Amino acid sequence: MRATEAYHTTFHLYEDTDQFLLTDALEIHFMEIPKLLTNWRKRTVSLHEDRLVRWLLLLEAAEDDEIRNELKTIAKEDPVMKEAFEKWEDISRDPRALAEYHSRRMAILDEASAIREAELREQRARKGAIRDIAKRMLGADQAIDTILKFTGLTREEIEEIRRGIQ
Repeated sequence: MRATEAYHTTFHLYEDTDQFLLTDALEIHFMEIPKLLTNWRKRTVSLHEDRLVRWLLLLEAAEDDEIRNELKTIAKEDPVMKEAFEKWEDISRDPRALAEYHSRRMAILDEASAIREAELREQRARKGAIRDIAKRMLGADQAIDTILKFTGLTREEIEEIRRGIQ
């Protein structure tokens, strides 16, 4: 899969061989809040100019004073945003609704953390496997340039592995 810096990506269904669109009635949108937050902090997106940015960042307003204050300013001129803030305040006053919100938010954060941890474990396992290959190549008297080429390790990493063998 190709990575993108875009926080909003749209996908369609195409036929594999002839590459024609299956239907124009179906598209899949991914909204990646972490990427959006990064873009917002870099000021490459604007709450004032982009309604999608505004509504997606509303999800973060409870946790970020800067976002909340900017959205409150916008709400003075946007009746729909004003209503959203009023509903949010109503929920904030209802202990049960607020607890449900926090519970759901924690579940989302826990899931994101579990995914990140799995990615890190996979990276460590991959690195360990590559180091094992380099170790075997060193044991078979392969040239360091060959090991560099096939493992992607740095010369320093290979030297460190070599010292561990001796």
